[in-house]
Amino acid sequence: MYDLIGQGTHGKIYRKNNSIVIKEFENRPMPQDCLCSRVKNNCKSLCHHIHYEFIIQEFLFNAIHQSNAIKIKIPKAYNFALSSNNTMCHYEMDYIHPSINTSNSGNLIQINMDSPDMDDIIPDVGQFLGYNKLDLTNCNIFSIQELVYQIGLLFSYLHYVLHIDGYDCELVMGRLDGENKCDIFLIDFDKVSCFEFKLGYIARRKIDESIIEEKEFNTVKKIAWFLFSGITGMSLLPRVPSLKNIFVNGYSRYIDFANRDKLVIDVYNDLLDFIKKYGEK
Repeated sequence: MYDLIGQGTHGKIYRKNNSIVIKEFENRPMPQDCLCSRVKNNCKSLCHHIHYEFIIQEFLFNAIHQSNAIKIKIPKAYNFALSSNNTMCHYEMDYIHPSINTSNSGNLIQINMDSPDMDDIIPDVGQFLGYNKLDLTNCNIFSIQELVYQIGLLFSYLHYVLHIDGYDCELVMGRLDGENKCDIFLIDFDKVSCFEFKLGYIARRKIDESIIEEKEFNTVKKIAWFLFSGITGMSLLPRVPSLKNIFVNGYSRYIDFANRDKLVIDVYNDLLDFIKKYGEK
């Protein structure tokens, strides 16, 4: 029997060994369409939605693993399976251990770029730190400036190469088994959606566990806001102008992959305006 190490909204997490955890879920009806039909169409039960999240994580791992520039990592997901009677499902994932740079050895560190001095611990969830509280000593991302640039770079790749919004994803600091250095990981993909740079396109966004809203791209600003809220949904954009400028340097990196289409450039410029105004009173 595996050790229970965590419990979420829908399932439980068990430690298989020091390298892998098992995420297990009890199936039930959950009749909502998938957020991104590009990767999965049928989402009529909880395990269909869990499979969708698994596919997105697998897709992002493979895509970002190929980039030498992006230092933020995606945990690898393995072996999704549905039980023979459809009552349970599970998959395996890299075990992210708490960072060596925290005194709270039982907690992962979730990073908040919006509240620089945040320092909260929620039992069985994690430690929430603002960037002023982070200790990046011996980390593969070695400074706050580098971290901000990497977040911008990551979202540039998500938006302009993969056409994935990144909504409600979290950044955690931790380490894989046997690693002496800490890493920054992007996790939690259940609300991630895809989109197209096309006026009239209907995007889907999961607002909470029971509500999925349709977002019609009927103006350039609505497309830009959809992407901007993907960045800010889990407080991953700093408000300080100097850091926002560093973020934009990273975020501009992959715009050329969108073939410089006028609509894409207009969206990008409106989004930069949202970033510029973010945090202004």
